[in-house]
Amino acid sequence: YESAGPRLRAWVDALGANVLLFPSVGVLFCQALPYVSDSWKVFEGSKDGSGLEAVFIQKTLILVFCGVLALQGVSLLLSSISYLRGRRG
Repeated sequence: YESAGPRLRAWVDALGANVLLFPSVGVLFCQALPYVSDSWKVFEGSKDGSGLEAVFIQKTLILVFCGVLALQGVSLLLSSISYLRGRRG
């Protein structure tokens, strides 16, 4: 990747986002959704007496992570497409 030209890098970024990033984020989101949902149903707290409260909110960060990572993928994809169409900058 380092020795590749900018055009090839744009192709690799675009294909990598579509083939690797988006499917991985989708699987992670689908696997985490029931886990987080179950936690919200019972307003899960820590099992430890001195543990953290509101564990259900912390588990929600898994879904937030998926959303932010997907947005970064969209940004990378749009940047790559823009470069490939000749709109640099």
